[in-house]
Amino acid sequence: MPRFYRASNLDITGRTQAASTTIAMSMSPRGSAAAAMTDSLQGAELRHRERLAALEKGTELPPDPVESPRDPATTLRRGLIGVFVGIALYVALAAVVDGEIALFALIPAAYGFANLVSYLIDRKKVTGQQ
Repeated sequence: MPRFYRASNLDITGRTQAASTTIAMSMSPRGSAAAAMTDSLQGAELRHRERLAALEKGTELPPDPVESPRDPATTLRRGLIGVFVGIALYVALAAVVDGEIALFALIPAAYGFANLVSYLIDRKKVTGQQ
């Protein structure tokens, strides 16, 4: 095996590995979010074309799809997962790299915190309606 393929010859420090791992982990949710948005937009475009075709033919418009309400348990679960993953990433990165870089790990924690706030607001709306 040539020398340049051996891991011992690679000059990668722990900081570079930690930063590249964090970047790689952040790429996956972005990709899935982009795919979900594309799917949603394609569905909306399909409904729009269907309604235009019905109007041109003079037939009755199809009913709008009813969106199911968000499950509060799902919002709470997502919030807790986001907060704890963000805190765990921050602690792990703070031990390996500079503290300023580790602050980027708090982004998932902010997402989780936003879900927790959403859960509390939705819960207050439900209890206020009853």
